[in-house]
Amino acid sequence: MKAPQQRSNPWYIVLAVLIQIVISNFVYTGPYINVTLLPFIVLTMPMGWSTVKVMTIATVSALPVDFFAEGVAGLNMAALLPSVIVWEIFANAFTANGQREREGIMSIEWLGRWRYLLLTVAVLTVFLTIHTVLECAGTRPASFIALKIALSCLVNTPLYFLLQAVLLKKHKK
Repeated sequence: MKAPQQRSNPWYIVLAVLIQIVISNFVYTGPYINVTLLPFIVLTMPMGWSTVKVMTIATVSALPVDFFAEGVAGLNMAALLPSVIVWEIFANAFTANGQREREGIMSIEWLGRWRYLLLTVAVLTVFLTIHTVLECAGTRPASFIALKIALSCLVNTPLYFLLQAVLLKKHKK
C-alpha cells in the first residue's frame, strides 16, 4: 500500500511569505527577473482542500506581500488567485475520483518530474503573466513583458524544484 503524501505545513506558508517580503524589499534581480515564492505556496496546498479554502489562504498570504513589499494593494493577490484555478484544473486532471482526498500535496515523487514540471510552469506562467501585465501596464512594451515572464519562469522553476525537494521530501524511517 502506498504511504500517504506529506501534508502542507502552515509554517512553510508563513516562512515563504516572510522570505518573499525580504526578497521583494532587499534583493534586486534586475528589471527582467521576478523571484517570487507565492505560487510555490499554492503548489504546496493539499489536494483535499476546497478551492475556496486554497483561494482564502492565497489571499491571506498575498496581502502582506502587497502591503509590506510591493506597495500596490492587490497586485500579488490578483495574480495569485487565477493561479489557484490553474492548480485546481491540474489537480482534477492528475487525480482519479476518490484519490484526491487520500493524497496530500502534488509532489515530484507522486506526479513524476514531467507532470510536476508542467504543473509548476503552468501555475508560474499564469501568475507571472498577470503580475507583469498589471505591474507594467501602459509603461513597457510587449517584448519587455514577454521576456520578463520567460526569464522569471526560467529562474523560478528550478527554485521551486529545489524547495519542493528540500521542504517536502519524505523522511526515511
